[in-house]
Amino acid sequence: MRAASTYQGFARSINSVRTAREGFPLVGTQRTSALHKDPVAASTSCEFKIRTSLRSWPGKPYSTSVSAPGLADKLVGGTSGRRPHARKASTTEAQQTGSEGGKMQSVASLLSSAEFAEEEHRPVERLTATPEQRKEWCAELATAVKTLGKMQRKPKGSPSTTSPEHVHAELTEQCTAAVAVWRAAQAHNCQLPWQLCNGLLYLLAEACERALSNSPPDPESALSWCVIAEEVYAANTAKGRHEGAQYEAAASSLLKCLCSCQKIELAVELLEEVVSHKEAKRRTFGPVLAVYASRRDTESFRTIWDMMMAERARGVTPGEAQLLDAVRVAAPQEAKIALLQVLPELLADVGAEMWPSAVSPSAAAEIQELLGSARAHVVSIARDSDGLCPLTGRRLSLITLTQEDREAMLQGLFQLAREDDRTRKRSRKGQRVATTHRARAGSDFVAERLGTFQHWLQQRHNVASGGRPLRYVVDGANVAYCRQNFGEGGFSFYQINLVLNHLVEVEGCSWDEILLLMPKKYLNDGACQEAKPPRPNLSPRVEVAQEDLDLVQRWRDKGVLEAVPYGADDDWWWLLSCVSDSLTQGFEVVDDSTSVIPSHSQHLPMCITNDNMRDHRLYILESRSFTRFKASQLVRFDIMERLVSAQPEDENKQYEEKEEASDECMGAESPATQGHYVVLTPPPLFSREIQTNMDQTVWHLPIHNSDGPAEIEDGEEWLVITLHC
Repeated sequence: MRAASTYQGFARSINSVRTAREGFPLVGTQRTSALHKDPVAASTSCEFKIRTSLRSWPGKPYSTSVSAPGLADKLVGGTSGRRPHARKASTTEAQQTGSEGGKMQSVASLLSSAEFAEEEHRPVERLTATPEQRKEWCAELATAVKTLGKMQRKPKGSPSTTSPEHVHAELTEQCTAAVAVWRAAQAHNCQLPWQLCNGLLYLLAEACERALSNSPPDPESALSWCVIAEEVYAANTAKGRHEGAQYEAAASSLLKCLCSCQKIELAVELLEEVVSHKEAKRRTFGPVLAVYASRRDTESFRTIWDMMMAERARGVTPGEAQLLDAVRVAAPQEAKIALLQVLPELLADVGAEMWPSAVSPSAAAEIQELLGSARAHVVSIARDSDGLCPLTGRRLSLITLTQEDREAMLQGLFQLAREDDRTRKRSRKGQRVATTHRARAGSDFVAERLGTFQHWLQQRHNVASGGRPLRYVVDGANVAYCRQNFGEGGFSFYQINLVLNHLVEVEGCSWDEILLLMPKKYLNDGACQEAKPPRPNLSPRVEVAQEDLDLVQRWRDKGVLEAVPYGADDDWWWLLSCVSDSLTQGFEVVDDSTSVIPSHSQHLPMCITNDNMRDHRLYILESRSFTRFKASQLVRFDIMERLVSAQPEDENKQYEEKEEASDECMGAESPATQGHYVVLTPPPLFSREIQTNMDQTVWHLPIHNSDGPAEIEDGEEWLVITLHC
């Protein structure tokens, strides 16, 4: 038997290899006591475990998915694509060397011995798992992943059960059990589902981060979990599965492990592999950027940052974490050039792509701490103000859609018009409409009508040809059903007329500047087909009162009414009216020297509707542009009841005289006679988005109210960053 001193020098390396191959680390006092009580027996047991584990290790995972050598191969002195015992080393040389490299060579010499090589070439019997075994393994692995989810929720127990030590111990226990299940499946040549393997990788990533964030940190355990994560990832990608969300999720978890253990070279190679397969997301770049930011490595940070921004066409955009990393990498006072040159470029990328475009209070506080009070301040700008910053004197602007966004929106609208929507129409609007739409299926009837409407709109409101600009588009159906959710409620022509009268009398519009859009089914031969039928297969048809028919005829005489054909969504019509290019030509562009950025004046077409358009957002515009459209061109409204009895008699008489004398007001129904009035909520004067001036020396970042999910509309605080020399 070899002497105990032979193994004491590299017992830690043997235990690391054992951890890498088996996944059952000896932590803290257990490892130390085992070596001190009987070092020879402990090292002999480790030697046996290494041989047994390597013999049962299926395949060569590191040679197929990760081009750089894995951690376990480096520990035993191997190279990528080789078995760990491929490198020959002398035991005597290792014993004479006191360095860590000598210890690793001793492990390599142990693994490359003749006895081990002979055992390694013996035929190994492969086991086969039964369906019951596979089902049991899947259930156990799923239980471990669910336990992690419960631990990540807000703790509800006593402090003794929710302490960091308790969470770390429970996480270690779940990881150990999950790794044992995975190894049992591998030994039986059983391929577990991607989702469960990703759950295991997520467990390992969390355990790795927990081990390093504990007090005191445990880097050895973190390194052990990282090596196991490499093995799990390699085994699951060995069959060339490099596509889909499951592959990206697995790579992201492994990247977290690698970056936590500062194995940045392997992480960059894995990141490049994921990018080459066009599966990268924001979370794929996050860990690598965080490592370079912590190292203040500006050059490497910019390389990965540019790689991330190159994927913006696929929806990869920076978030709040990346914004903090950008400030960290340029914040040191000794790097003034990086602060004044690199940071504006990074902030420009964040401001152009980050969404939601608001930072949390904790992030704002950290940016203030990094940049100092001379360059970062928090100010308050009320939502109902003109957007003038009290610190810089700059005026925040209302950011509208760009020309590219409008073109994309128009293309999306015509694409929607061409799609076969028979199933949705049958379930939403009744059998009669579905039959009509089904008869026109396969043709571009709706798209052609939409194109005809666009051409008519361009001729009617072409400013260059002397036409009046379109100021308001009224969503007739949405206005008519406002506050009609009661027993006798229904489609109200009176409410539509109320809104039109308000636009003419209060807003000062002419009839040439107003467009009313209504589905044709509400204008069909004096019959109205209700939108919400009591029966699922047939909508009731109700008679329209003569006074309502008179209102419709007056709207037609004024030229403000446009009917939307059957089978089409009236939302498409008013969306097109708001983004049609001809309707925005000739408008003045405000270039105020005090403005943060130039923007259009308040003459874009506004749509009066309370529709949130949840069924259109994913089709025609990305989330950022669609939110900008709703914030800049939608006018919310409400129909309120006036307390007529509380008004003086002379005021009522004044309303009646004005009604009789005015030729512009249509119909006998007025706010005074029936006691209702309209309240319009116009868009704000500025957008709650990241904004900067032309030379990018002043930045305004909105701060939302809490550290939870960002809400664009909430909050009045702004973080102001000044980057003057």
